[in-house]
Amino acid sequence: MASSTCNQQTNPYLIEQIHTMLHQEQTTYKCNIDYLNHSSSPVIINVKPSHRVALCQWAYNVINTCKNIDKSIAVIGIQYFDRFMSSKLGSRFLIGSREFQLAFIGCLIVSLKAREGMVFEVDFITNVLCNNLYSQCEILAIEIEVLIALEWRLNGPTPQDFVGYFLDLYSYSSMFADERVVETLKQSSLVLVEQAMTDYALALQTPSSIAYAALLSCMDESFDPLDKFALIRSVTMVSGIEANQSGQRFVRDRLVQVMQMQGVGLARASVVQKSCSTQYTKSYVMSRNKGNSCRIGTVSPSASMPRRSEFDAWYSGVLAMSRHKQKQNHSSPVSTLIL
Repeated sequence: MASSTCNQQTNPYLIEQIHTMLHQEQTTYKCNIDYLNHSSSPVIINVKPSHRVALCQWAYNVINTCKNIDKSIAVIGIQYFDRFMSSKLGSRFLIGSREFQLAFIGCLIVSLKAREGMVFEVDFITNVLCNNLYSQCEILAIEIEVLIALEWRLNGPTPQDFVGYFLDLYSYSSMFADERVVETLKQSSLVLVEQAMTDYALALQTPSSIAYAALLSCMDESFDPLDKFALIRSVTMVSGIEANQSGQRFVRDRLVQVMQMQGVGLARASVVQKSCSTQYTKSYVMSRNKGNSCRIGTVSPSASMPRRSEFDAWYSGVLAMSRHKQKQNHSSPVSTLIL
């Protein structure tokens, strides 16, 4: 109860904020139009989902080279891009890779300016970021078109936002939440979210479903059953999202496929999960045998360390592998397979 009270005092509007974000993702910031589907587009489409993947990876590379800028800015830019391409103004940028790339650059620049407060000289964008592929007039024009198409609505919910808020719910709904484990869970989930946003099929899903799928994937068997139940219960009660809903299962299954395709160590994760689960089972049985009714299912600090350290090792491996796959050229998207 003390933990619950503390979290409510820290953020007394947590549930209201989650409800507002859920409403926003279904209304103002909704993006579920399959704009790369030839049958639904008013123009002839000459780009593919693989082009989008290349641009997303380039955006992450650009953000990595900027100090003190979180990757969530790149995710926001990707969200702007999908919403822009789903609009009538954005549809004409599907006619070729050059136009498609210009639209993406415009959305990334808008996200850096609007959400990070960065100031760019136009010649820096054209000379450095674009390698003189686009003129200053084209860069200025695409920024304006993006803002008009998005109706200046630039503060929608992101998957990272939902990860943080869902974990806040979990922290005070679980009697056994460990701050260090929660932080590790958050960071590993954010890695999955970043990879998920590069996939076209997943990017058209709601931010809340992506965040929830990432959290559940990271909690598979490597966390105490009571902890996992606490997360599922709290998210379902507040958001109405059911872990076994068909739409949520699709997002989670697709996320697994994306991680496998990108070579991130799911097989390694399953080994860690199995050993962590075994460690938990032993500690659980010991607590029951000792008759410690007030701490049923918990793990003593000394017994929990192997479980946490192995999960930390798995997360470090995932992070290292995802960074290893990133391209080394950060100067221009021209080098990212688009052209």
